[in-house]
Amino acid sequence: MKRSVLMLLGLITLGIALDRHPAIAELPQDSTIAQFVLIDAAAPVGTLDPAKPIQIRVVNRSGQDTVVGAVLLQPPTDTRFANPGEVVTFGTLHTSFLPPPLELEVSAKDADISVEAVTILVRDNEIILSAEAQPGPADTTRVVRVDESGEVFLF
Repeated sequence: MKRSVLMLLGLITLGIALDRHPAIAELPQDSTIAQFVLIDAAAPVGTLDPAKPIQIRVVNRSGQDTVVGAVLLQPPTDTRFANPGEVVTFGTLHTSFLPPPLELEVSAKDADISVEAVTILVRDNEIILSAEAQPGPADTTRVVRVDESGEVFLF
């Protein structure tokens, strides 16, 4: 009888201790955490050698008078703008390199224009992103991410 009471008290104490640590499903949703989960779940569009120099070229292939802006969020840079037919380049394949992880954001300069049509080519440690801006929802952007292992993702 004494042993049964002690076991019951032990189980109750254990239950109280475990109840103080909520399960992961009970944690409040955090948009930052959800964003990284989505990024990690996407399929890579190409692979680079992270030990070699990396170059990123953004080509504005818009047919209209639309300026496209590109900015490295990681490592941070200033926004660079390209008029239709122009190219913006980050890094070089010869001397210096951009160390992964890298994150590039491409968007239209005007608020009523969005970057919808995007093609990406990954070859010889170079990423070539062709963007076409067109009338559409404001603040529509595309993001290219290179992780530490050199895998390239497009969002």
